[in-house]
Amino acid sequence: MTLTSPSDDVAASPAPTISRRRGRWIDDWRPEDPQFWDSVGAPVAQRNLLWSIFAEHLGFSVWLIWSVSSAFLVAQGFRLLAAANCSSSSPSPTWSGR
Repeated sequence: MTLTSPSDDVAASPAPTISRRRGRWIDDWRPEDPQFWDSVGAPVAQRNLLWSIFAEHLGFSVWLIWSVSSAFLVAQGFRLLAAANCSSSSPSPTWSGR
């Protein structure tokens, strides 16, 4: 593996111009630059972190509610059929009515 240093052209190049788009797009991301991080990067990272925590919580909640409700469906008399008893070619178990 060969380590190379950036050429003078790359090191001296200015930051890319930012064109505005509708919505929220990250066109320029330089978290290693302290000035950029203090002015733009930290708020964007904070917003993305909060939304990703919310999305993860929502996904886990839906998964958990489905797991619990499927257990209650079995308790209410729904039968879980094994794949061998089903007419479909699906390898996963399927629900049958009462």
